[in-house]
Amino acid sequence: NEISQITSSRPGKCINVLSSIFEELKTSKTKKVFEDVLNSRTDTKLTDRNLMLATQFFTDDYMVNWLLNSSFEYFLSTRKKLARNITVIDPACGGGNMLVLALEYLDKKYRKSSKSFSLAEAAVENLVGYDVDPLMCELALMNIYLYLESSDERVAIDQLKINCYEDRKYGI
Repeated sequence: NEISQITSSRPGKCINVLSSIFEELKTSKTKKVFEDVLNSRTDTKLTDRNLMLATQFFTDDYMVNWLLNSSFEYFLSTRKKLARNITVIDPACGGGNMLVLALEYLDKKYRKSSKSFSLAEAAVENLVGYDVDPLMCELALMNIYLYLESSDERVAIDQLKINCYEDRKYGI
């Protein structure tokens, strides 16, 4: 299956470096949040940033692979070929792992077969992400932007469609 081949060919099978770094950085803070709750003598309710830290995680590579493969296979089974105008929507995009992998899939599928294919255009026209955490929205934007840069494609970061449900800023 094509998505698994893409991720297995990467060093360390890591979909995106910034999400992995963020996950490592937040581990000790998340651990402290849980220790504080467990050591509390009263009912402790997680609020604000602690709630985000305790409940936020990145989807594992195998699940991203399965979701995208299932979606693309279904799409292809109902049509003769993968349409260039397919829209990939991630309603909880986090660091953008699924969006980056979908972009990589579209790149692999179309770059060889079409001289007019633009990865930057695909990122702007075919990817939509949402998240409740503004920090994650920024991380998704950076990951997509870095993927485009590594492919020698350019796009203004404000053209990418990553939307934040929440307007409060949380600090880690």
